[in-house]
Amino acid sequence: MNILIEYKRFRVGDILTWQKKIQIRPLDIPSLTIEDGQLYPFVGQSSANNAIFGYLRVDPRFLNNIESEPCIIASSNTQEFSYVDTPFFLKEAGGSMSYMKNENLNLHNSLYLITVLKKELKSRYTYGIKATNERIRESIIQLPVKNVNSTEPNWGYMDRYAKHILDKYVNNIDKYFQKLGFRNYEDVLLQEYDKHILNKHAHSNFGIFKVEELFDTIKRGKRIKSFDRIPGNLPFITAGVDKMGLSDYICNPEVEVFPENSLTIDMFGNTFYRNYKYGADDHVAVLYNSTTEYSKKVLLYIQPTIKKAIAGKFSYSRNFYASDAPAVEIKLPIDESGNINKKLMEDYISVIEKKVIQNLRRNIDKRIGILSEAVLQRERS
Repeated sequence: MNILIEYKRFRVGDILTWQKKIQIRPLDIPSLTIEDGQLYPFVGQSSANNAIFGYLRVDPRFLNNIESEPCIIASSNTQEFSYVDTPFFLKEAGGSMSYMKNENLNLHNSLYLITVLKKELKSRYTYGIKATNERIRESIIQLPVKNVNSTEPNWGYMDRYAKHILDKYVNNIDKYFQKLGFRNYEDVLLQEYDKHILNKHAHSNFGIFKVEELFDTIKRGKRIKSFDRIPGNLPFITAGVDKMGLSDYICNPEVEVFPENSLTIDMFGNTFYRNYKYGADDHVAVLYNSTTEYSKKVLLYIQPTIKKAIAGKFSYSRNFYASDAPAVEIKLPIDESGNINKKLMEDYISVIEKKVIQNLRRNIDKRIGILSEAVLQRERS
């Protein structure tokens, strides 16, 4: 895809045609339901699941897109867009929901176009200042064209580009999948032992432990202002969730280097596991144990447990400091002697990793299946 491509500005209303819509009030669904009717998507204002709330068997008189043509659904309240190529029912939302078509639309170029629309509209509108249908129509977006004299977007390029991004995404997921030690999909399917671990964890006894009982070292980082930082190779952690707080790479001689396989808690209570050496500013508390070696999986178990214990208690007005950490109490599984059951914690994290990867792979396979079916339908037509 490394080719030179021309771009041109288009008015959205010149490339998409608004369609007449039929809406359904949720309260009316029971009276409109047909027991032996065919199931169709029920679409509304949502950023999840392609804006599909569920599937209904409702009187087909209320169907939109009965032609089963590719179309883009827009919500002016949330500046969200989704793709549908089947008939669908539309949730009543006043004038905020609409759907548009173009004879050149297909799944892939629609995904390209939706990405551009979201980027443009979310930068200009909010729930308080809505992207009304008129504002969407009049919005100007940049799209690829075959040449400077083209009067319409290069639909073919958008189609190929979206396919390329999808392939790249899937390949990256596969590499990550293998990096975690799973050779194939069968490796992440839960076995009887995995189910045994989940059951054992669910019925385990738990003890309450203070953070100071778990870590013999609880330190606060040192403040180094951004203009005083010397560029280098040491990751420097500050408060925030973006990039897990990684804000810079420095080599200041005064910075303390904290060990890998440790935890950090920032001023807002964000808690992260670190598998690398790093420095930290004074809004970050660093936790590690110099005498007891915790495995990565044990710390991955402890990390969200601490995060949950302090959730909602710290903010801009009430910062979390290293001095707050010792008294934080968390629950951990214990064995018959009352000691922390590290083996169970490790096994539990291993199963959770499997479940996460399994769900990720399942979602990818589902997406690939949808794309493949769309391509096949396109080829048959």
